[in-house]
Amino acid sequence: MAIQMIRKCKEHNLDVIGSSHDRPEKVFGFPTVNLPINQVDEKMEAECVRKEIEHVRY
Repeated sequence: MAIQMIRKCKEHNLDVIGSSHDRPEKVFGFPTVNLPINQVDEKMEAECVRKEIEHVRY
């Protein structure tokens, strides 16, 4: 799951953007911001993918 990977990278300071910058989860407007990973369902994941595609497209 991409969201879990993004959060793990933050934990280990493995990011391309600066550690003080907003995470992609927040930048893209994902509905998962501040939710524990075990509360993220398939519908939310699909919305995240849609928002990421929309962001990359523009």
